[in-house]
Amino acid sequence: NKPAQGYYTATGWLNESCPYACPSGFPPMEVNPDCDDPWSYYFAFFGGVWGVALLALLSAIFFGLLIGAKRVQTRRRLQWLQKQRNTGHRYVGMNDEEMLLFESLRG
Repeated sequence: NKPAQGYYTATGWLNESCPYACPSGFPPMEVNPDCDDPWSYYFAFFGGVWGVALLALLSAIFFGLLIGAKRVQTRRRLQWLQKQRNTGHRYVGMNDEEMLLFESLRG
């Protein structure tokens, strides 16, 4: 009853329910009764090749949106700072680091 990569942990059982274990480094037999290697097990856990591909695609979309949102935030901040500079107002709420960034970005 043991899978190809498993090994028996006891001898002398009279039926097919003899105990076995998976090799070291494999997910435990309780959650991985076929003793699949870690890569196969985790691929199957996420739905095979299509599940892993979908997960990778969704991760790429998420990080793309995150980067895009950060760029929009930076662009709006720069526009606000340029408006502050063009109207002659003091740079209200800006610390020294933001002032240096503004001066370096405006060219």
